[in-house]
Amino acid sequence: MQVPVYVRSALIAFVVFCTVAFLAFGRVLSGEFISDDTYWIGASVASSDKQEIVGQIRRWTYRPVTSGMAFVAKAAFGERAYAWHAMSIVLHAANGLLLFLLLPRLVPDLRWGVALLLTLAFLLHPAGSEGVLWISAQAELSGALFILLFFHCYLRWRNEWTLSRLLGTGAIAMVACFSKETAIVLPVLVLAFELLFRANSWLAIAKAVSVVATASVVFLLSRMLALGSISGGVNTEGSLVRVAELAAAHFGFIWFPHAPPFAIRPPEISLVSTGELTLSILAFLSLMLWAWRSRESRRIAIFATIWGVVLIWPAYVVASAQEGFFNGRQAYIVTIAVPMLLAAVWKIVERSSQAASGLALILTLAWMAYATSNHAEAWRTNLGVFRQNLAVSPGSDELRAAVAAEEAEAGQADAALKTYGEIVLRTHDLRMRTKYLFDMARITGQAKRLAESNVYLEEALKLQPLYVPAWTGLGNNAWVEGRLADAEFFYRRALTIDPSNYEANENLKSMLKRR
Repeated sequence: MQVPVYVRSALIAFVVFCTVAFLAFGRVLSGEFISDDTYWIGASVASSDKQEIVGQIRRWTYRPVTSGMAFVAKAAFGERAYAWHAMSIVLHAANGLLLFLLLPRLVPDLRWGVALLLTLAFLLHPAGSEGVLWISAQAELSGALFILLFFHCYLRWRNEWTLSRLLGTGAIAMVACFSKETAIVLPVLVLAFELLFRANSWLAIAKAVSVVATASVVFLLSRMLALGSISGGVNTEGSLVRVAELAAAHFGFIWFPHAPPFAIRPPEISLVSTGELTLSILAFLSLMLWAWRSRESRRIAIFATIWGVVLIWPAYVVASAQEGFFNGRQAYIVTIAVPMLLAAVWKIVERSSQAASGLALILTLAWMAYATSNHAEAWRTNLGVFRQNLAVSPGSDELRAAVAAEEAEAGQADAALKTYGEIVLRTHDLRMRTKYLFDMARITGQAKRLAESNVYLEEALKLQPLYVPAWTGLGNNAWVEGRLADAEFFYRRALTIDPSNYEANENLKSMLKRR
């Protein structure tokens, strides 16, 4: 049986995208699980414990399809990090293939070679790298996969109004919603597409939108039954300001571009400088003005903009209201809009300028590949992730403390002490200074530098005389040094402040028994 030409072409393109994706992100294959990965893989959706699975479904992150994919992957891969990373890279390449096949349908007469280069701009864009590098972000990949697949089904159905294609389009829309809640805004994208590209009749528009809206309503009703409410307990009051701040930050990351930090909190929005944001806005406006010269290009550019704005909005609302911060992984779906906008501009680039424009795009892709590869190297360890994040947001003491903790865990005691020392000098929060001094004492104590550890503990007690962990730490050090009377005094002092302190109680009992 002969394979159709378009199938062979698609397979070749997929192999190319897989090769590019593995070359760009391959460094992460030798990495470890990061942050929430162990929870995602071991203790929640991928667990064999039915109660834990039900518990995950009842959380506000209600994504049954993604949870099911994780459950199957757990059965296949176990806890081998490289296999999970490989799965993410393959999903990313699959999204690249769907975008590659979609671009010529959005932009008539777009050559396949140009579509290939524009798709690489999505595959290699640093702003979308966290969605690929973080195993816990596979919901972004699966959500994008089914959203792109939906548009392929929707365009086929719009060309031929048959019942089978209608049912298939509705089913894919529903699967997209159950993969990632972002897909509930698909009716808005369909409405925008109809108004911009079709607009045959209001009846046709209503028919197209109603099919997708039905899928969104079914998902929201299912979510309400599972969680008890549509919001799942998310408090959206007062979050609009944070949403606007996050949108401004993210806009800068997409257009400047560089990878967004691991967690962006509203007080740290300054990490996107005014200069970067201004340049981003100017770049965007320049491309839009260029595309405005042609009616067809104008439509594509407007649709690309709507795609970027609409698909990220649910993530902003949930992230800012529920968690109080925005993860870079949520940028993934928006980077799909970048090739669309570039395709709109390419449509009207004069033939004499296409060679120069193509060369500029290739050079940009080379830089993107280099930047993304560096991000993949950083994402091999928690320490690398936090250090990369700190380089982008040097004013965050929380990130600096995370770096210090990871340095200590990696056995880099002196580096951890230096980092904690910088925080102690910077922060004016008495409680946090005390905690960081105690952390420094713990690190030096574990390194058997007890005299140095005692100094840090005494400094902590000068700030907070009733800080029980410091009294207990002094007791532990005194016991190790053989100063049993001092150790007993320190333990009893800790128990005077907090009689229920387990460590002081147990250590005191053990020491007195051996005496």
